[in-house]
Amino acid sequence: RLMSAALRVSGLSKSYGGKQAVDRLGFEVRRGEMYALLGPNGAGKTTTLRMISGLLAADSGEIRVFDVDARADPIAAKQLIAWLPDEPLLYDKLTAWEYLEFVAGLWGIDPAVSGPSAQRLLVSLGLEPHLHERCEGFSKGMRQINGVYTQRSNRRHQRVGHLFQGRFKAILVDSDAYLLELARYVVLNPV
Repeated sequence: RLMSAALRVSGLSKSYGGKQAVDRLGFEVRRGEMYALLGPNGAGKTTTLRMISGLLAADSGEIRVFDVDARADPIAAKQLIAWLPDEPLLYDKLTAWEYLEFVAGLWGIDPAVSGPSAQRLLVSLGLEPHLHERCEGFSKGMRQINGVYTQRSNRRHQRVGHLFQGRFKAILVDSDAYLLELARYVVLNPV
């Protein structure tokens, strides 16, 4: 059975000053596939992910997320994408659990919905023993795991629970640690 494209990129380009960071890149990711951009530092991987997520304007090219033209309708495309940056922003003075509750409250998500979902994810990712510790003491890996649950494509807006309640159709990951933890979670908890 032929699957439709979850992400289609064609002719994508971006330059900074006179330096070409991404040069006419093209690829396609089908629904249900995991796809990795591999390359040395400075190869344009993060720049590409930021353009796809709508955080950075492309100079040229086309980005389609589930057939939504991300350059023409960035809001509609962002509603389909979860963005997981290498360094998630956390409020250090809150515990992991308080942070999740705080973000859920910002988005008006009922604690009866967000709580059990957060609990399942954090147990699965090995953060349960640290739920009541302040984020300021977390290692980079622990911060990333907590960030898996709360990040969204627009850095100023985050949604607790949406990532694993099927509200996002695509997940953009800018970290190998995220990818490994996310793959482990998805394998252990199929939708």
